[in-house]
Amino acid sequence: MKIGLLQIKIEIPWALSLKDKRSAVKSIKNRISNRFNVAVSETGDLNYKNSAELSVVTVSSAAVMNDKILASVVNYLETDKNVELVDYRTERL
Repeated sequence: MKIGLLQIKIEIPWALSLKDKRSAVKSIKNRISNRFNVAVSETGDLNYKNSAELSVVTVSSAAVMNDKILASVVNYLETDKNVELVDYRTERL
């Protein structure tokens, strides 16, 4: 069993309040989870209205498959017009 972890830092420039941010983050989490069949959680920047840190985890029998899925998540976020991908890092566990 191989585990892949992706930590993402995003900006939500249009968010005017924490309520706006939480709505956007919930939408992003649901879309990523449904599209890529991964677990997603907001793990940082909880009290900042324009930024969020998300962690994405995937499990499979091959590390290469995890890498491919996590790269697809990054590509998906890079094309999302509602958020700006600031930084990311991946790990194999």
